[in-house]
Amino acid sequence: MTKIKAVIFDLDGVIADSKETIYEVFQRLFDDFGFRVPSKKEIARFEAHGRARIIEELLPPGKREDAGLRKRMDERCAVIAGEVLVKIRPMGGAEDALRLLKKNKVKVALATNRGSTAPKLLGLLGLAGYFDAVVNAKQVKKLKPHPEPLLLALKRLGVGKEEAVFVGDSGVDLAAGRAAGIKTVLLTKREAGSGVRRIRSLAELGPLLGIGK
Repeated sequence: MTKIKAVIFDLDGVIADSKETIYEVFQRLFDDFGFRVPSKKEIARFEAHGRARIIEELLPPGKREDAGLRKRMDERCAVIAGEVLVKIRPMGGAEDALRLLKKNKVKVALATNRGSTAPKLLGLLGLAGYFDAVVNAKQVKKLKPHPEPLLLALKRLGVGKEEAVFVGDSGVDLAAGRAAGIKTVLLTKREAGSGVRRIRSLAELGPLLGIGK
């Protein structure tokens, strides 16, 4: 097996325990614009796809083609997302996993469909110093499940795809990892499907990669 030189992480649901704040952002947004407030379940269906896609999918038929409305909602969404950042906490075991990787000289990157709030969130979580590269939605033309964010992260790290592992938490991440040709691990307590590498907590990442304490 090729020695792992880098680990790329998704942000929301992997490094940041942000699920409830994501629900809050979009429920506030749709309420602000006078639309029916979507349920958590409805938001969860699209949450891994990025802000613009979530807005488009949750808008009622007849409103989705209104580019001006979507733009105004996107701008307002960014404001709300910035307001709730202080509520987000690190995922359990995140700092320990990042510290272990750095101790073993494994490069670390972030590839997220979150936009411009991503770097600030890492700072608020106290984890920014662990990352050698950060790729957010504003730096690519196509979001995950397209492989572009992961390929850009590899380029910035200076490692080959066979030398990296990607850790995500959704089908979108799995598809992106496979499209990029990167070994992909899902952080989830649910069944992940045949042939999918899974960890239930970040504490399992080191042993999975053969990295000791």
